[in-house]
Parts: sequence; structure tokens; C-alpha cells
Amino acid sequence: MDQGIALLEVVVVCDNESIHAGVKEVMALCDYVGVELIKLPPYSPMLNPIENGFSAFKSEVKYYLATHRDAILRPPPGVTKAQHRANYMLRAAKC
Repeated sequence: MDQGIALLEVVVVCDNESIHAGVKEVMALCDYVGVELIKLPPYSPMLNPIENGFSAFKSEVKYYLATHRDAILRPPPGVTKAQHRANYMLRAAKC
């Protein structure tokens, strides 16, 4: 490597999200020799602080959707059920 960080100084930390399933195979490629891979145990929010933010966000969205359930189930004329529900999801995310 001509510039940047030496691979011996790189640590990749992955949780058990499905998107990370093949990371071990990718890290085995010659381009990544020396990179340390650390896999977090299943559901470990104490080791992955963003999980606290995701949890709070999901809680707010679920509350919003629960309090608007009746309106969500009745799309107005001329609006598809899918579009109506998508609009409510966007509103819930902005609350």
C-alpha cells in the first residue's frame, strides 16, 4: 500500500446483521491480509452504541403507527393502500 493506513493497523468490527454474512470470506482475500476482524456476539447493544439510537427510533415509529392505526388502514379515495401506508411510514420517521 503506497499511502494511507497500513492494513496491520485496521480492525473491522461486524455485528450479526445478514449484510455482514460474507465478510469473513471477503477478509480472506489477499488484498486484506493483516486486517483484524472482530465479530460481535448476537444482539450486543452494549458493544454497538448505535443500537440504542435504533431502538429509540423504532419505539417512536411503533408508537406513532399504533396511535394512527385506524387512519392507516383506511386509504383515501384515489390513493393506493401501498402509497397511503408508505406516506404514513414517512410521517412516522419524521416525528
